[in-house]
Amino acid sequence: MRDELLDETKIAFITCVNSDDWYSECRLYLDSLLIPEGMTAEFIPVRGAASMCAGYNLGQEKSNARYKVYLHQDTLVVNKNLVQDLRHIFADNTIGAVGVLG
Repeated sequence: MRDELLDETKIAFITCVNSDDWYSECRLYLDSLLIPEGMTAEFIPVRGAASMCAGYNLGQEKSNARYKVYLHQDTLVVNKNLVQDLRHIFADNTIGAVGVLG
């Protein structure tokens, strides 16, 4: 999606899902995140994808959010300020992606 078509006020959480139990737990944590005023969050579970990469691509195509978070269904986000922290990081246009491992 072209940059000028991306919604600066939206963040999308894209998750490949093959276990609704795991995804439900993941959503409990995502639903407790603090979303900055004027922003909205959307949740895009992708089921039945041929691979995780294919699933993330399918999810990406479903969203015009400027900010996209790709996460495993068993990821439990504990930083309630994640969205604001990411916006702060991406205020620097030399940064295009961040990630975690472990």
